[in-house]
Amino acid sequence: MLPNLLVDTTVLPPAERFDFWYALVARETAPAHITSAHLDNFVGYARAIDLGRIRLTSLRYPSLDSTRPSQLVRRAEADVYQLALPASVLIAYAFAAGGLAVTTYLRDFPDFQYIQLVMLPMYLFATTFYPLSVYPAAVQPLIRALPLYHSIELVREPALGHLGWDLLIPVVYLVAFGSIAMYVATRRMTRAMLR
Repeated sequence: MLPNLLVDTTVLPPAERFDFWYALVARETAPAHITSAHLDNFVGYARAIDLGRIRLTSLRYPSLDSTRPSQLVRRAEADVYQLALPASVLIAYAFAAGGLAVTTYLRDFPDFQYIQLVMLPMYLFATTFYPLSVYPAAVQPLIRALPLYHSIELVREPALGHLGWDLLIPVVYLVAFGSIAMYVATRRMTRAMLR
């Protein structure tokens, strides 16, 4: 991907514009079969700004017909998308176990509001919307301790093409979190049923 991109097809001869746009879309976004009723005088504008892990893109073009058959979907980083399923299962296990452990401590239905008291700030601050570098250095260790932070890292990093051994940290964290939570939930439920 290009770091900063500004494309205006009007600088090209009309016969070359659509082919250029087609190659640009296939390279910068996702491979697809694209056709247009405006092949003879295609006008397209693209602007992209790379902000590190995030890329803002603005595209302006006439109507297009785009299809993405399974061959092209499989050709686009299939290994990255296949990692999303086991990561999602691990995240579901960790949060289900954590939720089960927490519910063993709740005595009444109004106590469930305390879950929201924890979940909403975790959702807002666990790098769901902003990168970790935005937060003050004193707060970053607290954010790194959140299970949602590790869940986001486990899914976001492969989706951005960053595969490495550092992905084992969220895996180990979520396995440990889920296992400890399941142990606590099982012990508390067993004790409650034996009373």
